[in-house]
Formats: sequence, structure tokens, C-alpha cells
Amino acid sequence: MRKSITTGLIALLAIVMCAAIAQAQNPTSGTTGSLTWKYDTGTKTLTISGKGEMPDYVVKNQAPWQSLNKEVLKLVVEEGVTGIGNNAFRYAGKLISVTLPTSLTRIGNMTFIHCWSLPMVKLPAGITHIGDEAFKGCQSLVLDSLPAALQEIGKGAFEWCEKLSSVTLPSSVKAIGYGAFSGCKNLKSLTVDMKTPPDINKKNVFGGVPVANVTLTVPKGSKAAYAAAPVWKEFKQIAESTVANAAVPEARIYAAEGLVYLTLPQAATVRIYNLNGVLVRSLTAPAGLTTVALPTGIYIVRTGERTEKVFVN
Repeated sequence: MRKSITTGLIALLAIVMCAAIAQAQNPTSGTTGSLTWKYDTGTKTLTISGKGEMPDYVVKNQAPWQSLNKEVLKLVVEEGVTGIGNNAFRYAGKLISVTLPTSLTRIGNMTFIHCWSLPMVKLPAGITHIGDEAFKGCQSLVLDSLPAALQEIGKGAFEWCEKLSSVTLPSSVKAIGYGAFSGCKNLKSLTVDMKTPPDINKKNVFGGVPVANVTLTVPKGSKAAYAAAPVWKEFKQIAESTVANAAVPEARIYAAEGLVYLTLPQAATVRIYNLNGVLVRSLTAPAGLTTVALPTGIYIVRTGERTEKVFVN
């Protein structure tokens, strides 16, 4: 009898030890840099919280949740996180939902590479940088407008995103990397808000895309420039937007006491977005001073090729 009890206790202890070892090898919570992470095994939800940038990860120094990437279904990055590190969620093949905070300004290299089940991501308007191969191989991804403040699109950032059918490039974009949209073979509509055609010659930005069948919409008055520019001239269906997108370099845009102040040298269309990328106001402002009352918050104000981030309090 005593021998049976002893044997049972040993077996129980072995089970507990195995569970402890498994937990140590595959943790479900912890810290990374200044951030905290937690994984809910029931809902298969990974939550990242805290303030600041997430560290970058490499093969020899992977994200602490890397072993969970193969099973996570939902990702929530909470307010306060300003950057997502390289390789953070690579090969999360079952990921179907991503929530990103308005505080986010940077998505690193290969952050969501080969998340092939991911159907849609709402990119906050304040993002300025999307890294190399950030969404490469996201075969189910549907994306419309890129963030209003976006300045840099990395190499192969959206390569082989085969479901992409419509994309808008905001006027704030200053650099488009090699092969950024190559392999997006179902692209049907491309809107470019830059009055001067971006220099993408020899960058294979649209490699494998049947651009002759893609409708390219450009700012009013710039069709001829695009029709003559390298690569852009290969788009055979070029249309001008109905609203002029003139540069407004002399404009003053700022916020104070619950108002956005716009001082424009000429009449212009003004669009105001919240940091979720949602258009909250659109107006044609006359030359001179215009004020717009808005609730407390951070907004992206766009007029012509000018983009400003303002805080209304």
C-alpha cells in the first residue's frame, strides 16, 4: 500500500515538474523592453501594453512570444506603444485580427511577414514608417488608404499581397522601397496624391503587377507629368482627381483652445483625420484664417501636399 502511494506521488510530482518545465519553455506573459505582453490561451489573444518602442528581434534573439505565433488568432497592441519591432509577429499564419493604437508611428522590418490569413489591418494615421517586408506574403490582406502621415514604405513592404485591389499613397510619402508592391497581381486601382511623380525608376515597385490594367488617379493638373514619367507612363489608364492637390507651403496649421487654426494663402481643400485614419472633417477653406472646432484629441490635418499633426485640448 505504502509503495503504491509512493509511486503515485512520484508520478504526480513528475507531471507537475513537466508542466512547470513546459510553462518555463513556453511562457504566456512577460516583459520586453519597456513593454509588457500577455497571451490568453483560451481566446488565443496576444496583448502588448506599455509605453514606448518595442525592441527589434532577430533569429538569435526572438520575440518572447515567438513560439506562440503559430497559434495566435488575435493581436491587440494597446495605446502608448509607439513602435513595433522587427520580426515581432512573423509567420503568425493563423492571425486574423490586429488592433493597433493611435500612438503607433513605426512598423518594423518583417513585422507581419507571411501572416497569410490576416484579412485586414487598420493602420493608424500617425504611422510614418513601414519597414522592409513588413507585410510581405500577407496573401489575404485587403488595404485601402495608407496612413496620412506615412513618409517611408520599405523594400518589399507589401510584396505578394495578392488580395490588394486598391491602394492610396498619401502626399506625405517621401520614399518607396524596391519591390514595395511587387506581386500584387490583383491591384485594380491606385491613387497617388503627389503632384510630382515619385521617382521609382529601376525599383521594381510594381513588378508582376499588370499596370496597364490598373486605374491610376493623380492630382488635378498632373496627368501629363505621370504619363511622361518612367514607370508611371506604363499605366495606360490615368485619370485626374476632381479636386486640385496644390502645394500649400505657406499655410499655417496649429491648434489652441479647442480649435484648429488654418491660415491659407489660397482656397484649398482641407481634410482632418483622427489617429485611427477616420476622416472627421472635410472642407474647402478660403484664403485667410479659418477655424475648426474639434473634440480633445490628436488629429492629422491635410491640405494639398501639406500634412500636420495637431493636438486639440
